[in-house]
Amino acid sequence: MIGKGTARPAMARGFTVLEVILALSALAIIFAIGFTYWRPPRAQIYASSVRNLVLQARFEAIRRNEPVVISWEEDEREFVVRLAGSDDWCGAPREEIARSNAAELGRLTVTTTVVGNGSLVWVPSGQARSCARSPFNEDFADIEDGSESRRIVIGSAGKVEIL
Repeated sequence: MIGKGTARPAMARGFTVLEVILALSALAIIFAIGFTYWRPPRAQIYASSVRNLVLQARFEAIRRNEPVVISWEEDEREFVVRLAGSDDWCGAPREEIARSNAAELGRLTVTTTVVGNGSLVWVPSGQARSCARSPFNEDFADIEDGSESRRIVIGSAGKVEIL
């Protein structure tokens, strides 16, 4: 039996609930602030989006057994994928398949070879061609966001890479 004059036993070691909540709250705030600065550069994000669009267009050309054209529309600042025209691939494109808009990510500079008759055409064999039906130039697009720059290239066998 413990009397009035005896000392209390030492407190159990550990943290109080309040201390744990405060520590977790501080960590959550630090994480939230740090996470906003850790995002990949906008150039990388858009380059990945365009790469996926180009691969989707190639897949559609093979699946539908029809040529598919990819072109850059400067007014809307986006790449557009459409079924190619029957006689003139780039002259009268048909149904739209997909789009990838650069304006959605803010200030990006897109320099591309796929304007007008330089558009990329995927043929049903999976090969890349120009509107003139010649092999497609390897350079597809350069994307810059002010701090980062990415280049998308298309190999002769249809491989699409981000450099």
